[in-house]
Amino acid sequence: MVVHMIPAVIFFLIGLWVHDAAAAEKDAADFTLPDLKGEAFTLSSLRGEIVLLKLGTTWCASCTEQSREIEALAPYLAENEVHVVEVYLQDTLAAVKQLQGESPPPFSRMVVMDDGRVQRLYNVYAIPRLILIDRAQKIEHDGSLLRRDALKKLLESSL
Repeated sequence: MVVHMIPAVIFFLIGLWVHDAAAAEKDAADFTLPDLKGEAFTLSSLRGEIVLLKLGTTWCASCTEQSREIEALAPYLAENEVHVVEVYLQDTLAAVKQLQGESPPPFSRMVVMDDGRVQRLYNVYAIPRLILIDRAQKIEHDGSLLRRDALKKLLESSL
């Protein structure tokens, strides 16, 4: 049984690598979505800034883990003015507010609720999805879960 799964796993891993390589230097798809207060947020409003776009859900353990890895870099993110945009897919506003808590993080973070547009624009098929967008709104990295050391190294190459 395990032997039959090896080609599928290899195909999946190659697909992730090709997906990341193909995404590099592509324009980031713009969107406007409501934040947790119902106010409109537009991705292109951050043109000229480094943006870390995280796509996930409240019920995904790996998504929560990715959020912890990002939060562990809070001083680095604040110091380098990296903006984090968290897009919640297929979630309720109440669930997201409960997960986010009351105290804002010590770095620039925008939390928005997807209505299905971002999921389609970015062809989301696996979560968490982490996309690094440069100052010209080009995608520099598009992949899945990154540990804090790998994430910091990736960010350092963009600053």
